[in-house]
Amino acid sequence: MASCARANARSVAGAGRPRGAAVPAPPVLLALEPDSGPAGHAYPLRLTIRGRGFLPAGNTVRFGPVTIPDVRSSEDGTRIDVVVPKEVPATGEAPPLVLPPGEYDVVVLTPAGQSNPLRFRFTPGPGPP
Repeated sequence: MASCARANARSVAGAGRPRGAAVPAPPVLLALEPDSGPAGHAYPLRLTIRGRGFLPAGNTVRFGPVTIPDVRSSEDGTRIDVVVPKEVPATGEAPPLVLPPGEYDVVVLTPAGQSNPLRFRFTPGPGPP
């Protein structure tokens, strides 16, 4: 009876994948360009994430507490371009929260898993003139 349960568990775990097929590896992040920039709405930033294993579409980027769904990558799966989020979106009656200066982990998620994190640093923006 136990051997039947083990065989069934193996067949369920491998369901939908041909025997011997390689399991895709999670994405790998190599660099953020730039890796820092001023905090605040007055300073929009574009971020290029360099790495490998990105999907043509359907990637999810997590920038600290902010999730950016359904992000496209370059044709060769080595580059993602996004606008750096400057605030956490509003939820319920709570207003949006501006991301303060500090360090934020950036990761990319695909169905194959989550990438290694890289750090982006928000610096204080220039003071009022």
